[in-house]
Amino acid sequence: MKNEVTLPCVLQIGFAGARNLYGPKSVTEQQRACFDLQIEDYLVDVLRTFPSTLKAPANTFICGISQIAVGADTLFTKACSRARVLQCIFLPQPLDVYLSAEGSHGPDFSQHERDEAEKLLASKHIIHERIVSRARTRAERFQECNAEILRASDAVICLVYDNTDGKAGGTGELLASAKKRGRPTLEIRVAITPDQQLKIWSVRHDGAFLGGTLPKSISALTVSRDSDSLPTVAQFCSAVKDPSSKNAKRFSNLFSIAAVIIISTHIIATLCATIASIADVASKERVHFAGDELLVSRMLMAECALLIVGFATHLWIHKSPIKEKWALSRLLAEINRSVRSLGDLHIQLSYLFSLRLSAELRPLLKTLNILHLESTRSCALDNWSQLRDEYVHNRLEHPDPRKGQIKYYTNRCEAESKRLHFADSAFLFFSMLAIVATIAKVCVLLHVIKFDPSASAIWATVLEGAAILLPTLAVGAVSWAAAKEYNARVRSFHAVLTFLTSQTESLKNATSLSEFQRLVDETESMLLGETVEWYSRTQVLEAPLRMKV
Repeated sequence: MKNEVTLPCVLQIGFAGARNLYGPKSVTEQQRACFDLQIEDYLVDVLRTFPSTLKAPANTFICGISQIAVGADTLFTKACSRARVLQCIFLPQPLDVYLSAEGSHGPDFSQHERDEAEKLLASKHIIHERIVSRARTRAERFQECNAEILRASDAVICLVYDNTDGKAGGTGELLASAKKRGRPTLEIRVAITPDQQLKIWSVRHDGAFLGGTLPKSISALTVSRDSDSLPTVAQFCSAVKDPSSKNAKRFSNLFSIAAVIIISTHIIATLCATIASIADVASKERVHFAGDELLVSRMLMAECALLIVGFATHLWIHKSPIKEKWALSRLLAEINRSVRSLGDLHIQLSYLFSLRLSAELRPLLKTLNILHLESTRSCALDNWSQLRDEYVHNRLEHPDPRKGQIKYYTNRCEAESKRLHFADSAFLFFSMLAIVATIAKVCVLLHVIKFDPSASAIWATVLEGAAILLPTLAVGAVSWAAAKEYNARVRSFHAVLTFLTSQTESLKNATSLSEFQRLVDETESMLLGETVEWYSRTQVLEAPLRMKV
């Protein structure tokens, strides 16, 4: 059954726990199984109530982040499965090495524990495995893994045996780091009572909740999904991209209209002032007749009205958030277009987090990443060459410029180049006419060009008006080109087009899945980076205009 629900937002919960949950006390296998089940039940309850504990929005869903070590990590993974919580596994080294590693007390995994870990890794709720450390020593690898779990998490859960001290790379270190950074943390402790009963309690450490919500402009959007499942990443992206593209177009048109009003009102106001000046001089050089003073006054009133309209439009365009909304809408549309273009390629969307994006977009980026990993987790990767060919055709070489980026940037580069050339030509044309008018006026005043006295005065006035109006038209052409950023667009579009042309050949010649994934990451980073650069430039330019003096 399909339901319309608000867009979901992920809450990433990092987890770390002790390998030995029962301390130095010896427990029988039967007791261990009983205690493990009690802890697992406790973790299930925690996972189901944690969002409300953090006062997260109702549309929040959880993704756990942990290792897959014996002890607490194994219980957390089982609890995630029972609570129907998605999970990402962060590894300090390749999985086969991780499962066969040996510490100071012997192998980390017994054969039974290794079999259990491999079985859990095949569970449907685990959507991704990622190696997060390249350190040389064992201790450093586990430290880096903990640091990455903490960095990626909105909140943290730690499970330890009571009265145990943390060691480098262990749960205690992660717990201390989480509290030090002010991350919301739930510290769960277990102990065995003298009568051989398990005691479980928790201590909550409040902190700054980094989960947040989706950007306000899309938080009210809805998506159709099955009642008991998350929407696919394609459904989510379509729900965001389509309205964002429409909003971007609408705000862009409003900005263009405002720019036209500002420039045209000042040009026409200058024309009115010039006409008033000519009429005033002409009336003094000949017999006065009724209507001259009326014409002058009307032109001056029209000039004043036009200047007021242009000034008011200027204040509105810079005081209102229209350009900011335009930039954000376009950025949201391009982010979701980028993610949707990846299709069934199971890949961590690391390029989204490497770009310079504002903090308000982090919940959206995390949500897109998790939904993409969840939607593609079961996609076979043995046909990666087919995925590569589909990506190259649909994303880069498609003949429709709305889909194929090479065609899109080729068209945009040509169009913006023509507009830039037209604006430059208009500036040169009006500037040259202004120079000619000024020289002609000097020649009339010095009688190099001879007219009768009354005609000379009129011609001098007309040429003076041209010398005023024509530079204004030239500046108008430059102002329009600057407002539309023609020069920056041409340079940016040409750089992206050059990159895509070369990158397409590299993609076609990719010989392995890892190479293909790396090239896709580079391609999407470049494509989205062009929009991010424009977005960042817009925010930098707009921010000072909104500051209160």
